[in-house]
Amino acid sequence: MAIARLSVKVGKAGKAAPHAEYIDRDEEKKLKQEQAETDLEHSAYGNMPKWAEHNPITFWEAADLYERKNGSTYREYEIALPREMNAEQRLELVEGFIQSEIGSKYPYQ
Repeated sequence: MAIARLSVKVGKAGKAAPHAEYIDRDEEKKLKQEQAETDLEHSAYGNMPKWAEHNPITFWEAADLYERKNGSTYREYEIALPREMNAEQRLELVEGFIQSEIGSKYPYQ
């Protein structure tokens, strides 16, 4: 039986780039490619401005640099995905969520 869970967290200024690297397993990919592949099922980004469309970390670094001290640079969505679905179905579910909730208005990773 699937248990529904959705959590939205607000990220503080200065934390976006390190958090994006952590979530994307950026350092692990460099050190332990094989292990990182088993831990992370899929990684993607979108709606980035032209100057960051091929490197999302550049965008998050700029967000950290230019956001005011008490501002928020990102929102983190934690979603429990049903085990009964295969990887392709889970990816399709997440992509549908991104289209309905984020759309083409906000950058995401």
